[in-house]
Amino acid sequence: MSNKIQGYVWDACAVSGVKGTKLMIMVRLADYSSDEGVSYPSVETISRQIGAGVSTIRSACNELEQDGWLVKKMRRNGNRNASNLYFLNVDKLEKIALEENAKLRKLREKASKSHHPDSERSDFDRTENNEKVRFDPPVSGVQDGFHPPESGGDPSVNSKHDPSVNSKEDPSVQVEPKKSKKLFDAKLAKPENVSDEVWSDWITFRKEIKKPLTETMCKQQAKKLAKCSDADAVICNSIANGWQGIFPDKVIAKVNKPNSHTGFGDKHYESQDPHWFVGGKNA
Repeated sequence: MSNKIQGYVWDACAVSGVKGTKLMIMVRLADYSSDEGVSYPSVETISRQIGAGVSTIRSACNELEQDGWLVKKMRRNGNRNASNLYFLNVDKLEKIALEENAKLRKLREKASKSHHPDSERSDFDRTENNEKVRFDPPVSGVQDGFHPPESGGDPSVNSKHDPSVNSKEDPSVQVEPKKSKKLFDAKLAKPENVSDEVWSDWITFRKEIKKPLTETMCKQQAKKLAKCSDADAVICNSIANGWQGIFPDKVIAKVNKPNSHTGFGDKHYESQDPHWFVGGKNA
């Protein structure tokens, strides 16, 4: 792809009334073109890329040739037709494009109301030569320097992509790693006067009822159990009755009561009745 030719095509065709299918054909030819204006895409390829019929492409190319925008040369590859050679009229495209750029530059200079008009001159001077520009396709493009592929296929198109923008981090700024939140282990918060087995059962029971022990709960329960002579019995009583808390004052006379919670079949926990319930009636 020739960026120079493609720029000329857009600037020149825009002010010359070339539009629609003919404009798109010129753009596609420029996309395949070398800097000398030589390209050879097939009619079928152009038709597929711009969404127009093959007959429409051929008619538009003939009109462009009549208007002096290009020269088309037929070629054959053995016994079958190969893609045409197209020679864009680079001289005409360049002349019109530069003149248009010069006009736009002068308009910008006039709009800016510069105080030093003599110090600023246009990079492009309009030529006063109104003679028709003669255009002859380069001979070397067909004979010596230009060799289309034998298969007659389309030339490779080198698509130009915008460079990716890679964000750069300031090496002087150090990002502190996020500190992972430590998970609380209730086993490490076991009160001193509670056995390992009973405390493990208490932890499991609290998880079963969807009320796992927290660090604050363990501290509060440790204070209550510190005053108990039999802390294991207090916890066993809560498990047997399905309580989520511990109640040291309720550990009194025991009455057999089945345990409805699972996972404690091998344990011998019995329910404890509250202090206000004595002998089967209210005191």
